[in-house]
Amino acid sequence: MKMTKLFVVTCFLIMCSHLLYAQGEDKRMKIEITVGKVTAVLTSANVNAAKGWDVQDSTRHEEPRNYALAFYFDSPNLALVSAFVKNKKGVDGVITMTDTYGKRTTRKIEFKSAVLDSYSDQLTNDYSSSYMTVRCMDLTIDGLKMEL
Repeated sequence: MKMTKLFVVTCFLIMCSHLLYAQGEDKRMKIEITVGKVTAVLTSANVNAAKGWDVQDSTRHEEPRNYALAFYFDSPNLALVSAFVKNKKGVDGVITMTDTYGKRTTRKIEFKSAVLDSYSDQLTNDYSSSYMTVRCMDLTIDGLKMEL
């Protein structure tokens, strides 16, 4: 009888220690965006480089911005949104992705003349997240200047 109790208690302690260890793990990849003096941590980032269309419409006055970037945040970062909103002609910035374990190379994505395309907040009673997309004129990925 004592062995059964000891076995059950041991199993319970092993399960609890495993759960506590899993909760203490850090995220391996760190993604940050820097625009001017503002730096923010991203949950994820998407980069899209596509050929633009030839605009023949004379009423369209803006230059085509062929590169799109999407940023996801765990919580809204109003300083970053403000940097894009206040600069209608576009801002320059850098996205860096580093491996906190030091095993993968650091990724660096530089963009120029980026303007805010869309912004979205998701609010629930226990979770919030933000999403924004920007379009830019120039894009350099790990030292390679994208020219489409």
